[in-house]
Amino acid sequence: MELPRRKSRQRERIYEAIKSSHAHPSAQWIYELLKPEMPSLSLGNVYRNIAILLEEGRLQAGEFGSGTVRYDAIVEPHYH
Repeated sequence: MELPRRKSRQRERIYEAIKSSHAHPSAQWIYELLKPEMPSLSLGNVYRNIAILLEEGRLQAGEFGSGTVRYDAIVEPHYH
């Protein structure tokens, strides 16, 4: 049985940044947005937290026609 993950301030800020975006942001975009407010944030932290959010079903990933993996907090089926 897998234990629930500890709540993470970085993970919640990453989720909020994706959720509040009107675009489908990339990990690099999220990193550049949050780095000024979180100096210890690394691009690796962003990718690890995104992987957890995807595993939890809170995000979906796709190329959305861009050729770059981008993320969306709307996980219900919807038109892109």
